[in-house]
Amino acid sequence: MSADMIKVAVATDDGITSDVNFGRANRFVLAEISGGRIKREGEVITESQSPDIDNPGCHGHDKEYIEGLVKKLNECSYLIVKHIGNFPFRILKSNGINVLEQTGDIDELLGKIAAYTAR
Repeated sequence: MSADMIKVAVATDDGITSDVNFGRANRFVLAEISGGRIKREGEVITESQSPDIDNPGCHGHDKEYIEGLVKKLNECSYLIVKHIGNFPFRILKSNGINVLEQTGDIDELLGKIAAYTAR
């Protein structure tokens, strides 16, 4: 990965918008930003159900799940989500992934990151 290239992951349920909380996302869109150009690189599909009986459908408190996801997103500098709790935020941050809580069209959000990082 070149010095001016960054990778971004976006939590989504529809592949079009950042519209879901971290622990409930069924997928993460991956994109690469380089020289102001944005290229979608694919997706990371997540498990559909949490093993947490007290919080079914949410992986936000499952350390093993979060650490596994960190391995899949290890090249990403940024993660965009609708909302994230403190526990997964700390794990992601300690692994070098900056978390941004934003909602909206994925391409528009990626454009904002491209403009921000080009400064």
